[in-house]
Amino acid sequence: LLLAASPARAAAQDATPPQDADAAPRFEDRPGFLKGELSQAGGTKLQAGIGFDGDRLNGIVRETVHPAQGPSAILANLERMIPDLLRRTGLDLTDIARIGVGFGGPVDTARGRVMISHQVEGWSGFDLKGWFEAIFRLPTVVENDASSAGLAEAHLGAGRGSRRVFYIT
Repeated sequence: LLLAASPARAAAQDATPPQDADAAPRFEDRPGFLKGELSQAGGTKLQAGIGFDGDRLNGIVRETVHPAQGPSAILANLERMIPDLLRRTGLDLTDIARIGVGFGGPVDTARGRVMISHQVEGWSGFDLKGWFEAIFRLPTVVENDASSAGLAEAHLGAGRGSRRVFYIT
């Protein structure tokens, strides 16, 4: 799960807050910037993080997934974890521009729906994008977790600066 915070909030983590933090452009206003909140909902772990401008991860939380508890427990955990993470980092939802979700299984990225989970029963056809947008009221993108990890690696990790990157899990 990826939450993108405004550059003004990022600066506040390193220095004195700007005089007019509300006037600072949000990340989505900056062409070519890779947005930054990390969320992964797979069959073994659940994690959420907040990134700022550049490659610095400001905060991350991880929990173990118990597949037998099903999607409702995972969603309840996310609903609790994200506000907790925001509080720990001194942010709130008004500081976040958008959410990106990496789901552990095939997804319909155009609609933001889970096709199937091979680890946790009950996800088939679930509107994950719609759930995040209803709960957190932020634009949300849903992608397969390996694809989102590969993209992050290409932009921020070992593939940075390369024309082509091959990523496999």
